Amino acid sequence: MYVDEIAVGFMMYIYDTLDHESFENEEFYGKKSYFIWHMMIDKRYQGKGYGKLAFEKMLMDIEKMPYGEAKYVTLVYHTSHDKAKALYASFGFVDTGIIQDHSMLAIKHLDKNNLSYRKVMKLSASRPITKFNIYTPIGCFLKKKASFFLKKARMGNNISF
Repeated sequence: MYVDEIAVGFMMYIYDTLDHESFENEEFYGKKSYFIWHMMIDKRYQGKGYGKLAFEKMLMDIEKMPYGEAKYVTLVYHTSHDKAKALYASFGFVDTGIIQDHSMLAIKHLDKNNLSYRKVMKLSASRPITKFNIYTPIGCFLKKKASFFLKKARMGNNISF
């Protein structure tokens, strides 16, 4: 993620099947999902709204289901990271109770008729943004081997793909 040519963070999602052995007894086992694999904001730029804005844009991209149909969006977050938990909950993610290595799996049902993250957001940046870029993966994650190509998405103040 770039703001005015300054790298402020990194995010990545993949498209895969929810088939980890710890999911075997869950209703989502074996289903396709978009998995938010990484979301990091440089410490110097945290608390300015960039993460929330970028997360919203990523969900809007996932809504288009660019790599195939899916019923879920999933992610994991460290159980002690209350700000991350609150951010994800604000977009409709719920904890599954599945914890591995102090990381909670959270899930959101994708319902094309009721997308709770479709909302107008106000960026609380300390200064106006003239340019906000997000690079999105245009590859697929297949059987634990990732092959990603990057596509630059340029966005203005209204932040749209």
